[in-house]
Amino acid sequence: TQTWLLLEEDSRSSAGRVQRRILPTGGRNFLLGLELPSRNRMLILRVSPESVQGAIRVADSRGLKIRMGERVEDPPVAEVELVLSDTSHNDIFDLLIEDIVEKANEPADEKVGVARFLSRLAEWQHILMRLPTGALGVGHQQGLWGELWVLREIIAPAQNLYDAINAWQGPTGSDQDFQLSNLALEVK
Repeated sequence: TQTWLLLEEDSRSSAGRVQRRILPTGGRNFLLGLELPSRNRMLILRVSPESVQGAIRVADSRGLKIRMGERVEDPPVAEVELVLSDTSHNDIFDLLIEDIVEKANEPADEKVGVARFLSRLAEWQHILMRLPTGALGVGHQQGLWGELWVLREIIAPAQNLYDAINAWQGPTGSDQDFQLSNLALEVK
């Protein structure tokens, strides 16, 4: 996206991070960033420290690091950082953050927004754990994108999200990508 290109232009420093706020009129303070010097992409949710107290901890997973902590600022703030450490998955990361931001931005209560951010991330990790190790070729990336789009746009709205995720069989090599009690679907 355009934001990533702007961040690349801003990343002349050798350490730290560069960041830009997204959705300036939204309910949450979301930022996209590049961690330096690695240039790893980041999604940052900046909230009050009280909003992360008692929040579930989500473990790092293949290609993703999750950090929560307070930053020394006035007034005090806390951040939930999602860092993509495997740049071969930039496209999937963009889809993931679009979904997480949409869900975490909905509730008016900031603490509920943080909980939704973390629970949605955990759901994505469950999905992504099913993927084979190693880099995906372009065809496999397109297939995965298509399956995730169908999951989000068609199946999840018609089912509850838990059932929709469990119906996804694409990574297992099944004949159909989605198998529900009354429907089997192959995405092409």
